[in-house]
Amino acid sequence: MKEKVNFVCINCNDEYHMNWVDKIVNSNPIFVNNQLSFVIISSQSRLEINTMDLKRVERSAMHITKPKGRSAITTDKARIYIKEVGGKKKLLGILTHNRVKDFVPVKNKNIDE
Repeated sequence: MKEKVNFVCINCNDEYHMNWVDKIVNSNPIFVNNQLSFVIISSQSRLEINTMDLKRVERSAMHITKPKGRSAITTDKARIYIKEVGGKKKLLGILTHNRVKDFVPVKNKNIDE
């Protein structure tokens, strides 16, 4: 008798980590309707948002990241830029989204040779 071991996913957790690279004070931002203009770029999409609330920018970055893959840990990153005068973009932060899966081995008994 041979025993075949399959792995079954029992739990899936999302982990977010925000790493601020630079400060808004060090930039020369463009104001649109008296609000700052941010650009969030992930592996799948791009989002432009006008706001003064940095927590809203973080939440928006969390929503557009989607880790793909079948491995135990998959990662996607979203980069947050601020639009500056002259058409430039300055990197403000990087949001890392990790999807962690927990697996359990399950044994199946086969009656093959």
